[in-house]
Amino acid sequence: MTGNLFYLLLLLVFCTQQVKLDNLLAQAVPKYHIEREHGQCVIAKNPKWILYNRIGKAGSTSVSKYLARYAVKNANPRYHEFVYSQENGGVNDLECWSSAQQCSAQEGNIAERIWKSARLASHLPRGCADPVIKGQNDCSEQKENVPHSGWGPGSVITSLHSFLVNWAEHQQADKDFATPALIQVLRNGSDRYVSQYFFHKAMGLAVPDKIEHCIFDGEKYAGCPPLNYQTKYLCGYSAECDNEVNDRVFLRAAHNLVTQYAVVGVIDHMGPFVEQLAAVFPSIFDREEAHIFAAESVGVKHNAESEREAISASAWRAVQEGNRYDDALYLLARKLSSLRHVRCLQSWDDQDQ
Repeated sequence: MTGNLFYLLLLLVFCTQQVKLDNLLAQAVPKYHIEREHGQCVIAKNPKWILYNRIGKAGSTSVSKYLARYAVKNANPRYHEFVYSQENGGVNDLECWSSAQQCSAQEGNIAERIWKSARLASHLPRGCADPVIKGQNDCSEQKENVPHSGWGPGSVITSLHSFLVNWAEHQQADKDFATPALIQVLRNGSDRYVSQYFFHKAMGLAVPDKIEHCIFDGEKYAGCPPLNYQTKYLCGYSAECDNEVNDRVFLRAAHNLVTQYAVVGVIDHMGPFVEQLAAVFPSIFDREEAHIFAAESVGVKHNAESEREAISASAWRAVQEGNRYDDALYLLARKLSSLRHVRCLQSWDDQDQ
């Protein structure tokens, strides 16, 4: 009886919090602005640099493979996978959870390293992207002859794990800087959390047998995934995005998602995402290929259902309560993707007439 009362109270708290989040969302991005301003399909005919700051366990491997496929196939873009290391001075995203101030202080350094790496790739022949892609020539001789400033002849598609960088600020500081066109794919936050929990468990990290313990006592286990991971990602490196994900962090993340990203998708509806890529970046992505991929992706099931079935109903409610900000952000991404997709298809119809 006591257990039932506890979960009834948990459900009540969840419903109350959801109403609060709906109100917050309306405050951050009013419906009018989404539909009339940010829901448009804005075409970038000849982009220099497309950047995907990929989120782990949100379809990032599948999306990166899709982007790399186009870079390999198309005569123009170079696919460039930036990997954090001691050599390039990067701070990876998980470290930011334990030291938000450290990451805020290093944002300029992180942005510069990513930018310089992409600029280098723009000057190199295709097939010289970086050592991450096996079998490629490291092109040492060509790298030595790259100019110290300016962007090369090639477009670059960069994929990396990184919180959102304030690229506009760095554009003002460096005249040679090229601001990237940002793309993003989100996942239902609770499904993403469960997936990361099982991923950490399979890797042998220190996680409890029951996922509820991660929700309520996560600080006791080093392997428990962070709650509301996507919200922190999209809030960025600013000091405002402190360690605890709260209403303020959520508002900033929602605003960034709507205003900063040229293309937004959700992993359970990948067809609209790739069709948007082809519409927004017509010089890089092929429309017919996008239509084929979209048709093939209809009805494709991911592992979310089987992972969710592996935990109890009460555990699932606890996961939803813990990741309520991420779930709300996912719903915003889904709405934004749907609006832009419809308008991108309309733009194609207009071109064909």
